[in-house]
Amino acid sequence: MTANQHTATTGRKACAAVFASVFLALVFLFPFGARADFNTNGLSVIGGGGYFTDFDNQLNGKFECQQNDIVGPPPTITTEGQNNFVRLTGGAAGNVTSLTYDLNDGQLGFGANFGAYNRVTTDFDFQITGLADGFGFILFDTTVYGPKEIVPRAGFTGAQVYQEPTATNSLGIGFDIHQGTEGRTELNDNHLSLHFNNELLLEVDAGPVDLNSGTWIHASVVLRHINGVSDVSVTLTPVQGITTTVIANYVIGNLIPYESRPHWGGRSGVLSAVVDLDNLNVQYSEAVPVSYQFGFTNFATVESVPAYIYVSKVGGGNMTNTVDFSTINGSAIGGIDFVATNGTMTFNPEDRIQMLQIPMINDAVIDPTKQFSVSLGNASGGATISGTNTVVVTLFDDDDTATVGRWDTHVYPMPVNTENGGSGIVPIHLVVLPSGNLLMWDRHEATAFGGSDGDPKLWDPIGNVFGETPTVTYDLFCAGHAWMGDGRLFVPGGHIKDGEGAPNASIYHPGSNTWTAVPNMNGGRWYPTATTLANGDILVEAGTMKIGQDNREAQVWQVASETWRTLTNAGNQHGSYPIWADYYPFMYQLTDGRVFCAGPQQMARYLDPTGLGTWTDVAISSLSYRDYGTSVMYDESGQVMITGGNPREGAFAITANTATIYPSRIAEVIDLTQPTPAWRRVPEMNIGRRHATSTILPDGNVLVTGGSSSPGFNTSVGAALWSELWDPTTEQWTPMAAASIYNGYHCNAVLLPDGRVVTTGGGHPNAPETDVVPPNFGSLPFAEIYSPYYLFNGPRPTITTAPDRVTYGESFQIGTPDGEQIAAVSFIRLGASTHAFNQNQRINFLSFTNTSSGLLIEAPQDPFICPPGPYMLFILNSNSVPSVAAVLKIGMGILSVTPQGNDNVINVTTVTNNNYQVEYSDVVPVLSWTTVGGPAAAVAQNTIVTDIGGALATNRFYRVRQVP
Repeated sequence: MTANQHTATTGRKACAAVFASVFLALVFLFPFGARADFNTNGLSVIGGGGYFTDFDNQLNGKFECQQNDIVGPPPTITTEGQNNFVRLTGGAAGNVTSLTYDLNDGQLGFGANFGAYNRVTTDFDFQITGLADGFGFILFDTTVYGPKEIVPRAGFTGAQVYQEPTATNSLGIGFDIHQGTEGRTELNDNHLSLHFNNELLLEVDAGPVDLNSGTWIHASVVLRHINGVSDVSVTLTPVQGITTTVIANYVIGNLIPYESRPHWGGRSGVLSAVVDLDNLNVQYSEAVPVSYQFGFTNFATVESVPAYIYVSKVGGGNMTNTVDFSTINGSAIGGIDFVATNGTMTFNPEDRIQMLQIPMINDAVIDPTKQFSVSLGNASGGATISGTNTVVVTLFDDDDTATVGRWDTHVYPMPVNTENGGSGIVPIHLVVLPSGNLLMWDRHEATAFGGSDGDPKLWDPIGNVFGETPTVTYDLFCAGHAWMGDGRLFVPGGHIKDGEGAPNASIYHPGSNTWTAVPNMNGGRWYPTATTLANGDILVEAGTMKIGQDNREAQVWQVASETWRTLTNAGNQHGSYPIWADYYPFMYQLTDGRVFCAGPQQMARYLDPTGLGTWTDVAISSLSYRDYGTSVMYDESGQVMITGGNPREGAFAITANTATIYPSRIAEVIDLTQPTPAWRRVPEMNIGRRHATSTILPDGNVLVTGGSSSPGFNTSVGAALWSELWDPTTEQWTPMAAASIYNGYHCNAVLLPDGRVVTTGGGHPNAPETDVVPPNFGSLPFAEIYSPYYLFNGPRPTITTAPDRVTYGESFQIGTPDGEQIAAVSFIRLGASTHAFNQNQRINFLSFTNTSSGLLIEAPQDPFICPPGPYMLFILNSNSVPSVAAVLKIGMGILSVTPQGNDNVINVTTVTNNNYQVEYSDVVPVLSWTTVGGPAAAVAQNTIVTDIGGALATNRFYRVRQVP
């Protein structure tokens, strides 16, 4: 026996008797004591590339030893008999330590060798003493985290090992020995959890291997890539025991075996324990040659914008390579339709993606859609061309305004922040007010971004006049927002620091331009979604209290009692990102009372907001996550579309040439009226987009604006300047006109009452406008206004008179001289947009008849398809040209009052099971109200209430209100 082998002891737990997992298999006898050490001379490079250490000499400079929050001892060399090993501590968050290989010695050209090997094998010995959650192991992707000095700890965005071992683009294995201390239900107290790219993929019983035996166990993790498919296997061998395959060839999509930075960390929790590690070994083998391929098989652009064409490098190597490219004529001809281009692209060792820009030749001639091609060839340094070496580029004409619309030539600067001066505000939150003006705000930040007041501002986009609103006592940045039934704006959550949400909530009163604070929520919420329910209450879901700590308990703001109701049962069912959305989930009120969460997580879910709340799984969509994708309910009955976005990739420092995940083009729809709803793929967008916003137009089409088509968090080099229009009837995408400024991170888009769409630039306030380095992402304190195609298809109908409020089921009159020409009436909720999602956006098409003076319109019958609040009413002629909208509120109320003998019979409309109270006064202005009967729970949507003796009054005025 060599000096660093471990003697056999008896495990203290009984082995598991049932092997339920398909991934569990007994392989062969492997006596631990008979295994020779990998090496007895400390750290060394071995094989085709790798590292090994047995700690016999010292904990040398090849390791980074850290402790969480700089509390407690760092990992230490521990000696038992003749055996040296490294000891980690686990337990409370302030006393958790970690160990990471420092791979920055130039041996493998780290970061440059992403995908350079088809196999990564990591072996190590471990023992756990005492009770705790276990420990976590991560193979960090060095293109994301670098070769050194990025060790995850509390508050670090993008990687964490102290709870579940999750990290961007990286493989994580959790050795879990205490079920349930992390706030979610786990498999059992003796299992392995498998993670990739911040997502929990699998939990598997460790079977006969007792992870908490207090004796040494050998672990082997093999990551391999065969025939374009990657899989992971994990085997465990106890002392003098049998080798057990716990995870066998588990396939992981989007995984490329990467040059890895191994990391081990103690786990946090209510219990404490120690984790001992020895004989750490990582090897890279089966080298992959460098090859080049196009990122997609097809690309598209409009005539006024260059074609952005991406080329990806597959494989690795620490040398610089080149590849040639050239355009090929098709129906589009070089020199006439585009600039014929050829040249050489240079890929440095760290580059994963390069982008070609092929300029278009813009003219005023309306041309048919044309195509040309681009080819790759002549790769240097032994590199090859993989996959197809030619792609087709589709060129759409954008000269016909009746087809593609037009952007204003004027770009609107935003007002300058008052704090420390500097650049204009960035409208990170953008809300359309009943007046047609816009309410907007950015963030408070006096240091990092040069100073921004973050206070809400007002903008009249027609007169281009700005105004002020009163300030609130906290930062509204990254709050949610939802219109209330009475026309006020409910704003829950806010910003303490990045990732840490404020528990505050406030209400904005557009009529008086004032803010009112309401009682705090159950905890902070950073990036929550607020959803107006059919009865006028507001559901608030998600958001983070701190980085990595989601607020899992949804709450309902009860309008009648002005109190919060917490959905504790739903909170117990709620998990964490990425299985559940942490930031701005796509939430929609449904016709059956439940709320649908369409994403951005993969599993769509129903939330029943009654009582203590209940979550139910619905259907799985294509992408594992749609970070900064966009969604819209395009039909009142429950038809939802999602598109764009992509799984998160790296910290904000990820740039286009090192990121590898393209923003998705995939669009999917779901019909929630079906017995078993399922996501269905529809034709893809012409380009992928991240940070785009979807906007419902008066004719029912959906306009998608902004975003970037390039990999990376927020890369203006791939600016998607031209918009796309989705037709829900044909499910086809059509390119629209191109804007002039990049709308990326923090951009917005909302529909104005005049039928135009306003978009805002994005970035962070007061950062230099050319600075795209995180965390600033540039500052684009500008707005642009788009006039859609329908505004160039003839005269617009007009609305001359309209009520300012209607009741469910009411027939109401509007004045218009164009009644005989009207083909449709649409009802669109006022927009409230932030972070790629217009919360509560929805459309209804209303029935109507012509009258001598205008139109008699039927208000929506059901508040579940049209929640109470302010809407834009558009009338559209036979050419689908809309009027300027009349803005009116819909809500609970009194449909009719009919004298019946001495009594008045009052027809009330409300929400079933909602408590309401009818009241009256005989004079106006009203000094006091008298109740009619007592508070009652509606058993139907329309309820009859009798006011005894009411018909005897000369005049009597009634109202109905929601009560607790």
